[in-house]
Amino acid sequence: MKSVIVAAGFVAALGVVQSLSPARAQSADEIKRICYNKHNLGKYGSTASEAQRKDYAAKFAACVRSKGKS
Repeated sequence: MKSVIVAAGFVAALGVVQSLSPARAQSADEIKRICYNKHNLGKYGSTASEAQRKDYAAKFAACVRSKGKS
């Protein structure tokens, strides 16, 4: 009985440690998807001006360079 309690405590402690550890590195595709979701024109893309398209493209590129942090 004592070993079962110790094992349950160990499993719970392991879960807490994993949740506190830093997130795993993201792949390039995941980063691009995150940045696209942050910096796209959405349904207004077809009516956006050239300046808006360039602005969003620059924001997307900066987001990818910073690995999704900007």
